[in-house]
Amino acid sequence: MSGIINSAGSRSGVIGTTEIDYEEGDFTPTSSGSTSSTWGRYVKVGNVVHVWCRWAFNATTASATLTGLPFTSSTIQNNIGILATHSVNWTAGSTSCAGYVGAGSTTFTPLMSGDNVGWNTGFDVISGAQAILQLTYNTA
Repeated sequence: MSGIINSAGSRSGVIGTTEIDYEEGDFTPTSSGSTSSTWGRYVKVGNVVHVWCRWAFNATTASATLTGLPFTSSTIQNNIGILATHSVNWTAGSTSCAGYVGAGSTTFTPLMSGDNVGWNTGFDVISGAQAILQLTYNTA
């Protein structure tokens, strides 16, 4: 579903026409690691995109990233996402995982950190691991 929502109405005493660019759909993300299945869904309102993705890995992979986001990000650096994982081979000492979409990019790069551990780009996964991503970023 996509289009411009155009309706007359009143908001804070202002009467007029409101146009909101809205789109939703599915996309197929790709990964730098070997996957057995991936899926992606998005909702775009104006220049903000909300994305939900899932990777299921069929081989052990080092420093996996997700490419093929449905829209190129804006020139804002480091749009942030949340990554939930299942059966992931965390690096020693790592206790948390987040990530970012760089400026003008369609790639999500996971970041891992922990106590006395610097940020590592990407994450190491074992065969059978699953990663689920919820991400909000700005478009160009």
